[in-house]
Formats: sequence, structure tokens, C-alpha cells
Amino acid sequence: MQGSPTRSPARSLRSAWHGGYGVLFGVGLVLVVSALAGCDTGTSKSESAYRALTGQWEIVSLRVSGVSYTTETNERYDTLRFSFADTSSGREYRLDGVKNDRAILGASGRVRIVNARQLALTTGLPEPVVLNYDITQSRRATLTVPPGPGTGADGLLDTVLPQGSWAEAQSIELRLERL
Repeated sequence: MQGSPTRSPARSLRSAWHGGYGVLFGVGLVLVVSALAGCDTGTSKSESAYRALTGQWEIVSLRVSGVSYTTETNERYDTLRFSFADTSSGREYRLDGVKNDRAILGASGRVRIVNARQLALTTGLPEPVVLNYDITQSRRATLTVPPGPGTGADGLLDTVLPQGSWAEAQSIELRLERL
């Protein structure tokens, strides 16, 4: 019998493999091995950024939707401090305000790292607070709460300056200096 020879399935597979699939498979395999061998998934960056934030900080200015409330915080508190820690029981924060050697504000709770520049204060305040943070120098940092529902801005403001109702959609900027 003459005619076109029929290709066996094994031969077709070998032909396709050599025709380009092998190259794609090889590249994919190299990428997977590289990722497993040490590519950063973002976790170590997040951990490192949070470690840089740990310690005690004094709040030196407060702005709400661009308006300064630093005078109000200075009148209410002699010192207003944020501290962040990585303890054996987990990540924690503490917010303390003192006036005339008397503690008038004390809030503390858990911290959850969202990513390398964002964390959430999950307990200890009226609602969870989402904070973006930037450490500009080893001694200065800026914490911001973005505007919008669900960011916890109003609860944080009610805790620090309980002077009335704050709108949920306001942004907050806290400037900190390391103690």
C-alpha cells in the first residue's frame, strides 16, 4: 500500500515538543525554580518595612483633609505618642496621650501588615484603621489614613480629638518623630 505515511501519536508529540513547546516548558521551569529559590514575594519587604516602624514615635502634627489640627492636639496633650512593636504574641500598637503628667488617652491593639507600606490597626479603636506609612528618614515618618468609607478615619479622630462627629470620608495625616 502506497500513500501518505500515518504519523504515530508519539511521533506527533515529539515533533510538537521540538517545534516550540519544549522551549516554553523550559522557560516556565526556569521561572518556577527561580521563584522558589529566592525571589521576594513581598512578605520580606513588608516585614522589613514594619520593623523600621517599630519603636516609639511622638506625633508632631495632625492634618485632617488638609486642615491642621496640630494646635488642638497640642492644647489637649502635652505628649501624644504612637508605638509599634513586634512581640511574641504578635504585632501591636499603642496610642498614648498625656496631659499634666496624667494619662488621658490610652488605646492599644493588634496590627496586621497589609503590604510593604500599609498596615491595619485591627483592634483597640472604634473600628479598624487602615494606615499608609512612609519612613522618610530613620527618625521621621508619616502615617496617612486615606479618605473613604471603611478606612477608620472617623474612629481614630474620635479617639484622638473627641470634639464632635468626624466625617468618615476625611483623610488623616500624622507626622511622627522617633523618640
